[in-house]
Amino acid sequence: MYEVLGQKGVCDLLETYVVAVNTDNNETLKLIRTEEVFEDADSNHLQWVECQCPSTGTNYMLGVEPHFDCPKEAMASLWGLQKQDYQIIQHT
Repeated sequence: MYEVLGQKGVCDLLETYVVAVNTDNNETLKLIRTEEVFEDADSNHLQWVECQCPSTGTNYMLGVEPHFDCPKEAMASLWGLQKQDYQIIQHT
């Protein structure tokens, strides 16, 4: 479905909204959440952190746990880090 509709199409279909935006050291992260909760997801929202590949400019949505309210904290969790420990030192 994602391949056919693309990122925007899936977000429109699932009725998502931007919870928060964080810009730090030339990296912008967006926390995106569904309006609806899903029974198959333990009655939680579906949630992603959107980031951009610095070398290609491609946007990616990475699935994160539904309890995050901060995009940087959500991204840090994907690397097994705490929010204060997640820093982009250099883009390659």
